Amino acid sequence: MNRINDINELKPSMKEKVEKLLQLARENGLRVKVFETYRSQERQNYLYEQGRTRPGKIRTWTKNSRHKKREAVDMVFLDKNGNYTWSGDWERLIELGKQCELYNL
Repeated sequence: MNRINDINELKPSMKEKVEKLLQLARENGLRVKVFETYRSQERQNYLYEQGRTRPGKIRTWTKNSRHKKREAVDMVFLDKNGNYTWSGDWERLIELGKQCELYNL
């Protein structure tokens, strides 16, 4: 039940949008990385249980994510050392995502 971050696991139309977003992000000085693409139902259930029937913070609001259909991507920012961080210019990334027709950011 590993996390998959390979954009080749996305539907071709989604992969194209994500590639465009990654390019626009680079051009705008945003250091971002794809964190997760496809999820099995087993992984989605596991994430849904967190904060509900398993300890931890709630991570997702649904058992029926678009990740299972290969139509969703989670992204993170990279800090100056290349480590994942949730701190970054999310408003700008969302704006760029909308330009790429990625609406559910």
